[in-house]
Amino acid sequence: MLRFYLNLLLTLGMLAVGAHSARGQREIGFIEKFALAEDRRQVLGELIPDTEEYFYYHCLHYQIQGQLPEAQAILEAWRAKLGDVASVRNMQARQRLLNYGENPRQTLDFLRDELGLQLKHAPPARDRAAALPNALDNRQLDI
Repeated sequence: MLRFYLNLLLTLGMLAVGAHSARGQREIGFIEKFALAEDRRQVLGELIPDTEEYFYYHCLHYQIQGQLPEAQAILEAWRAKLGDVASVRNMQARQRLLNYGENPRQTLDFLRDELGLQLKHAPPARDRAAALPNALDNRQLDI
C-alpha cells in the first residue's frame, strides 16, 4: 500500500513538472523569436496593442536600438494605461541607467534615491590599538 502511494506521488510529481516545463516552453516562444529575429519590428507586430507584453517589448526594442526618446514615450503610455506596476518600474530604471551618458546627474540622483544611499557617514574610527603602548613601563610596576 505504501509502495502504491509512493508511485502515485512520484507520477503526480512528474506530471506536474512536465506540465510546468511545457507551459514554460510556450511562454518563452516569443522571447526566442524576439531575441533571434533579424527584423524585430516584424516580430513586434505579433503583439496585441496596449498589453503589458506589447509595451515591454516595444520599450525594450527602442532601448536596444538607442532610441531613448521613443522608449520614454512608450514608458509614459505604459504607465498611463496600466499604472505603476513592477514591470514599468523595472523598465524605467533601465531607461534611467541608459540615460547616464546624456544626463549623469539625473541617473546618479535616481540611484541614490532608489537605493537609499546615505553618503554622509563619518569616516571609520582609526585603529585605537595602534596608539596603545606595547610594553610595560617598569616605573609604574609596584613590586
